[in-house]
Amino acid sequence: MMNKYPEVITENILEQNKHISDDEIKGDIEDTLAEITEKELEIDVQEHILETSSDQARRKMAHFRKGAAEDGIERRKEFILLLERLLAARQKQKATN
Repeated sequence: MMNKYPEVITENILEQNKHISDDEIKGDIEDTLAEITEKELEIDVQEHILETSSDQARRKMAHFRKGAAEDGIERRKEFILLLERLLAARQKQKATN
């Protein structure tokens, strides 16, 4: 999966996001970690269905839902990395000013 977020936090990105406080970004990271936990639980449920259900249609949907949850986890992890890069760039900017 291709990362849709920038790898480098530029001055322009810092400027575009200056209205968002560090505390709000940290809260977003915590919320996103909770979303990842929910998706991990969803994967567990779908794996259980895959292992125990004899209903082929139900197993097919479980496989689809498991894949969607796995993709969702990867997207959320990428978002966290962006937020962490943004915080780090802000700290670096503060240290040099």
